[in-house]
Amino acid sequence: MREPLVAARRANGRSTMISPANFSLPIAYLREIGVVKPEVLPRADQATQILEQYRGYLRTERGLVPSSIRVDMRVAENFCSHRGHTVEGLSAAEVTAYIEALSTTVKK
Repeated sequence: MREPLVAARRANGRSTMISPANFSLPIAYLREIGVVKPEVLPRADQATQILEQYRGYLRTERGLVPSSIRVDMRVAENFCSHRGHTVEGLSAAEVTAYIEALSTTVKK
């Protein structure tokens, strides 16, 4: 939805610094209030979207430096790959079990 809007603006000669990311918050709000239909993503795209949200969390909420973010993202990406890039039925217990197993493997 965002990409066509950006393309249309550029086609009309708009030269402002604009990207699809600039529309994330307004579109999210419009979806929240029901003006715009929810975006239905394929399973792999849902996992990708969650990983990107996690990357943002690590950067903004945790304040991690890029090298630490890369390490955490590698673990998260491996976890998603292990699950077949599906997020349905994901539980905190499953994440905890994966991290515990990974920690045990790394310690050896």
